[in-house]
Amino acid sequence: MIIGSPIIPAGGGEPVVQPITITENGTYIPPAGVDGYNLVVVGVTAGSPRCDQVVDFDWTTEQTYMAWMDGTPGPRPEPIPPSPLPGPSVSFSSGTDEEIAAMIDAAQAGTINLQNGQNAWQVGDTRAVHLSSWDGGKDRFLDPVSHPAQDLTIAISSFAEYMDCGNVLQFDFTQYPDGLVIMNASNMNVGGYEASELYATVLPAMVQALPQWLRDRLISFPVRASAGNDSSTIVTVSGNKLALRSEVEIFGTTRYSKPGEGAQVEYYRTAANRVKTRASTGNVGHWWERSPGPVAEGRNSAFCMVLSNGAPLYYGARSDIGVTPFGCL
Repeated sequence: MIIGSPIIPAGGGEPVVQPITITENGTYIPPAGVDGYNLVVVGVTAGSPRCDQVVDFDWTTEQTYMAWMDGTPGPRPEPIPPSPLPGPSVSFSSGTDEEIAAMIDAAQAGTINLQNGQNAWQVGDTRAVHLSSWDGGKDRFLDPVSHPAQDLTIAISSFAEYMDCGNVLQFDFTQYPDGLVIMNASNMNVGGYEASELYATVLPAMVQALPQWLRDRLISFPVRASAGNDSSTIVTVSGNKLALRSEVEIFGTTRYSKPGEGAQVEYYRTAANRVKTRASTGNVGHWWERSPGPVAEGRNSAFCMVLSNGAPLYYGARSDIGVTPFGCL
């Protein structure tokens, strides 16, 4: 692309308009005989139809020269900020499943910003999702657990990207389903979260029970977790569609877990959001975290969990409590 540009002639003087070529990477090729190494092109990219203004700094006189396309000197204008992207056309709570799916697709495509406009989505916004029945996990008597079809509430927990997975938002379940489950029949945390029965059986089955509009938009993401057995080694567990939160993601501290399992999520900065209820009864209850817990009674048996009042603690891996995972869209 050829544009007009003010160039400082050899020996100094006022800028004159001469043609330069803008290359594909946004740099330029000066005309023959012109020292253009210090040229700055303002507001133009390769393929643009025209250039409004260019700037040149004369290193000999230490003066900056500017000119419009017609060569008229003038001050450098303030850059014009890009127009903000439009926001969603429906709120997260009131839109239909089809509308919410379309908004997530548009956000992923970069054509809307979910946090803009009169229907802006916010951390803490909720909506109900219907899960079909599924089988997965065991109770403390080691009997298989069947989870009936039920409605559960999810909340937007963050708009931050999680572990570079490319998501536009994170969501957390605010309720735990009927069917309490253990972490491990062995009542041990050796091998950590990745070696747990809950990770291997309950969460994959729960993914399949999600409504299709939500399941199809889940982004696979990694999580960090201690290796268990009182180890400070942090391992990366990849390929999650749903995962448990770590202690630090919920509380912002590591009272019973090892450091390195993430950072506090915006949603859980509000203490009330750490209290979760059983979907069918509305009663508050305990729920699992992925963080292996401390040595208790001489055994590496515990995983961290959240008490019904929202406080941190740990339970033996063979205790059966609620499961309230998170996902990325």
